[in-house]
Amino acid sequence: MKRVIGLDLWGTLIGSSWSGETYEDRYAKSFDRKRVQAIARNVLMTEMGRFITEGHEGVLERLGRSGYGPGPLTYSDLQGILYRQLYTPEWRNGQSTPSPRHLDPSEVTSLWQGENEAVYWLPGALATLEGLQQDPDNILILVSNTTEPGWYQVNQRLALSRHFNRCWLSCFFPVAKPDPYVWQWLQSQYPDASEYWMIGDDQLLDLTMPAALGWKTLLVGKRGVPITAVLEAIQNGGKK
Repeated sequence: MKRVIGLDLWGTLIGSSWSGETYEDRYAKSFDRKRVQAIARNVLMTEMGRFITEGHEGVLERLGRSGYGPGPLTYSDLQGILYRQLYTPEWRNGQSTPSPRHLDPSEVTSLWQGENEAVYWLPGALATLEGLQQDPDNILILVSNTTEPGWYQVNQRLALSRHFNRCWLSCFFPVAKPDPYVWQWLQSQYPDASEYWMIGDDQLLDLTMPAALGWKTLLVGKRGVPITAVLEAIQNGGKK
């Protein structure tokens, strides 16, 4: 029985030991945090980042030449995009200019890199992946909202991709989770699978939409069961 198993990344499989300020914290000193998060998810973590940086023709040229392109956007690129998306004429009307000290590009870039450099496997996550890999009928798919430089840095640190049959990374697609396109596209790649699973630590971002599309879901982490419970849950059939 062929089984597609999608797994979220941050908070589900990996975490960061970074204890200092994050790029989001720094921007939240000058802008609304929810707005920062929305732009990060819908722009920086999708193909929009490249479209804004290189323009339509530049993106098509990269994709046509080498699939994902010759290299990722940089943290500096992302920092520039985020600032321009936030510091709009509408926002400037009646607002004070953000302090250069708060949004110094080199400092923000350093915070971003530092958080991803401190990445580590959450307890039990690697063993769970290795256990799932033992069943040849399991098709493991990483399903992650991520930026290009963030993915390349984290993957280099932990060799994540070798544990999955496929990696669905939002930065190479037009949308991010929880858009239904994510799971519709994945299901279209494996139409003959008997079961579709999604494992994640965030009910809204990771699980609500695939559950509505008929996938079996499992909430893990701080608000759910331990990641080590995944193997047994899948073997027992779980619940939709």
